[in-house]
Formats: sequence, structure tokens, C-alpha cells
Amino acid sequence: MDLLYYLAGGVLIALLVRWWRPDLSRRAAEGYILAAGLFFVVPLATPWLQVDTDIAYAWAPWRETLPQPETLRPGNPVLADLPTLIIPFRELARRRLLSLEAPLWAHELGTGQPLLGNAQSAPFAPLHLLALPLPTLRGLTVTAAWQVLLSLLLTHALARALGAGEAGSSLAALAFSFSTFATPWAYHPIGMAAAWMPGVLLGLVLLRRGGRGAVPGLAVCAVGLATSGHPESVAHMALVGGVVAAVLLIQKGEPGWPSRSAFAGRLGVAAALTFCLTAPVLLPILEAVTESERWLMVHQVPPPVQTAPFQAGFAAALVNPLAFGSPRDGNWVGSFNFNETCSGYAGAVTLALALAGAWVMRGRAAWILVGGFAALATAFRLPPLYEMVSALPAMEGAMQGRLRLYWILAVALAAGLSLEELGRQRRRAAAVALLAVGVALLVIVPQLQPWQWAWWIVTLLGIVAAAVSLRVLTPRPPLPSPSPPPPGRGGATPQNPGTETGGGSPSPPGRGGQGVRTRSVESALFSRTVLLALALDLAL
Repeated sequence: MDLLYYLAGGVLIALLVRWWRPDLSRRAAEGYILAAGLFFVVPLATPWLQVDTDIAYAWAPWRETLPQPETLRPGNPVLADLPTLIIPFRELARRRLLSLEAPLWAHELGTGQPLLGNAQSAPFAPLHLLALPLPTLRGLTVTAAWQVLLSLLLTHALARALGAGEAGSSLAALAFSFSTFATPWAYHPIGMAAAWMPGVLLGLVLLRRGGRGAVPGLAVCAVGLATSGHPESVAHMALVGGVVAAVLLIQKGEPGWPSRSAFAGRLGVAAALTFCLTAPVLLPILEAVTESERWLMVHQVPPPVQTAPFQAGFAAALVNPLAFGSPRDGNWVGSFNFNETCSGYAGAVTLALALAGAWVMRGRAAWILVGGFAALATAFRLPPLYEMVSALPAMEGAMQGRLRLYWILAVALAAGLSLEELGRQRRRAAAVALLAVGVALLVIVPQLQPWQWAWWIVTLLGIVAAAVSLRVLTPRPPLPSPSPPPPGRGGATPQNPGTETGGGSPSPPGRGGQGVRTRSVESALFSRTVLLALALDLAL
């Protein structure tokens, strides 16, 4: 039942995204529906739950129901927010909505507290509303699968709009949507907010170019993000979106683009529309937040909710997210929370291709990666960016460490923009980058646990396979030039053996049509190898 419900909702989401962005192929949409469904297939297709309800038995009165409570070991103790906060809030919001009551107050919690005003109840999140007929524990899994699907579709569309090919767009979508940020936060409001973020950036790009449906698309994605139950993500998106909008405004428009004043006007319309639609959700949060426990915590000195100051080990987690073990496997040795320390990984091959593309191709890939690095430096609390961001209005209480999400997106997009070109022309640069990341991964070994070692070995083999598919280390015989056709057939003449009559570009000597086809096949082989390596990496 849950699987069928997911498929029905997934088809609806894919149709809506494809209506907005027709260049998103039907084949890609179907593949993403399958990928997200397979990722959650066990809880969707069986009675098993993926929600960490076992954590509740660590507290009274449920602890007393166990015959041997001292032997309790939750599957993943880091996810304690699920049974203590998210599930109760979602259940109360669902009851109110099904009873046709306004989800304003929760008298069931202590002596009573705001329900809509606590933000994380997210009663009007579009994906939660779509899953309203399902019980809370089952609906959370279906919603998580939908948000992964939405992230895949929007990231693919964003990469295509920026100039990536089909394979590169798939690489970007998989790397971002199954990163170590998206997966650990899949059942949290921050995970749902992150799924809408590529759509907001896509809306800004289309708005500058005068693209179809730019204003309504931007407004819908912004409303989806704002109602997902995580105001901190709204603040971060406003910061990053403001920077992107400023860059687009400064950028010289190409022929056919709207003028700067037209772009600014349409941006104002989209912002006003978003504010009007989200005001009933955001204004109660602003009214209640100053009396919340979170408000008291973030104004302590030092604030206990901030990520720990930068340590060299944090950089190691960008290459190996299991460098400090895993709380799920019971061998976590890190100095801080896994979700706040090791959630900056989008795949080893993704990182290598992003670095190679930014270095040798420059241009858009390089600028995107520079922006991502600025977000990463802020997340690592490096001066002066961290101090500058924290000094902004509404940002002093935000966990800036979660800006690493934008590092992940930047890496994914830079790799997607570079994939095909690296496979065709810049093979040595790609091979060097793959080798460098492989050596780093070889040095930063995981903890002694069988599954973690299996991931490490498979990821190393994926890097090796991607490098081998480039064929840079094996000499290739020169490609023969095609035989010239007889004169008068509209083809190449003996006097100009690489130029077509009536236009066209001359082929390099010894690199005729067969050479182009050979390079195309080799590039496709490289792309498929990279995608397979990334899929195995992030799946394990």
C-alpha cells in the first residue's frame, strides 16, 4: 500500500516538475522515481518501520516495559529528535487537520504550547499534506521518499539550465540527493527544506533569462521550502539566494534576456507572492520564537547549538565520511555529532571531477565551486566569513555548520558541468584529480568495521574504474581519416578533405568522423562508469 501510494504521488510530482521544465526527459523522471523508491523499498514494501521508534524505550515509562532494559541499544541514537519531537508534532498536526481544526495549539504537550508556532510541526508542508491520509509513522517514510525524488528532479533541471549534459545532470542529481547531508536528515524538516533549495536557485536563473514559468516556479519552491518546518534553512536560503540574485543582476545579459530592471521587478513580484503565501505560517513562528527553549540556548555564551570550531579532522570527512566511524555501527569516535561533522560528502568521484573541472575548464564550474567553498569556510567557522554571516540579522542564532549543504550542491553542479567535457578533452586532468582523491581516501581509512571497510574498498575500486575508463595511460593507435567520397556528392572534396560543401567545420587531421564517434563512445563509457561508481559509493 505504501509503495503504491509513493508511486502515485511520485508520478504526480514528476509531472508537475516536467510541466515546469519540459527539458527534463521522461526517461530521467522515471529513473528517479525508481531510484528513490528503491532507496526506501524496505519500509515502503514491508511492514518494517525505518523511523527510529526504538529510541523511545531509552526513557520512562517505555523503558520499564523491556524485560532487560540495560541491554537496549537503539539502531541510531543520533536520531533522537524523531520520537521526541518530530513524530509527536506530526501526529498532532495530522489529527488537527483531519478534524478540520486549525493546528494552532498543542494542549497535549506539557501544560500546552504552540503547535503552528513551533515551526517543526510543519502542518502545511506540501509533501506532508499529500501524505495526510497515511498514519504518521508510515507517512513519514513516504514523505521522505518523495522529498528525495523532488530533490533529484529539481537538481537535474538546475544542472541542465546551467549547461550540463544529460549524464552530467544525472551525476549532479544523484550526488546532491543521496549525499551524507540528505540521507541522515531525510526524516527531519531540514531534509525536506533542502529538497526545495535547488528549485529556488533554478527559479532565480530562469527569472534572469526570462524563462517559462519563472515567477510561479520560484514562488512555489520558495513556499515549499518555507513551510517545510525549518526556519534556519529559510534564513540560509535567503542569504544564498540574495547573493545569487545580486550576481545575476550584475551579470551582463545575453540577447533575448530581460533587462536588469525587469529582472528586479519580477524578483520583487515573486518575493511578495512568497511572503503573502507563507505569512500565515511564518508570522506565528516569529511571535513564539522569543519564548522558546531554542531562543534561550542560542543566546548563551558560547552557544551550545553551534558546530564545534574547526578541526583538521573535519576536512578529512569531506573525503571519507566514515573517518570517525558511524553512530549506527556503534563505533563513532568523533568529537561532535555525526550529522553536523560528516555531512559534507557527495561522493569521491564527484569531488574529483568538480576539482578537475574548476581547475582546467574555469568558467561557470569554477565560480560555482568558489561559492561552495565560501559556504564551507563559513560552516567550518573560519574567519572572517563565519563572523560576517553570524552578524547578519536573523543569522546570529543559526547553525552555520549546516551551510555545508551549499558546498555539496556546488560540488555536485561543478562535477555535472564538467563530466562530459572531461571525458572528451581533459582526460589527464580528470585522471590526476581522481588519483589525488583516491590517494587521500587510501590514507584516510575508516574504523575497523566490516561494512565500513566494504564501502571503502568499493569506493576505491570505483575511482580506479573511472580512471581506467579514461584510457589516458594506454597509448592508442592514430585514427584513420575517412576516405574522401567521389566529387559531386556533396561531401568532402579531395582539395579540402575535412570540410563539407555548404558549411561545416573542418575536422582535425587524422580525426575525421570516426574519431568523433570514437571519442563520443569513450566519453559515454567514462560517464557511465562515473555514475555507477557514484551510485555504489552513496548506496553503501
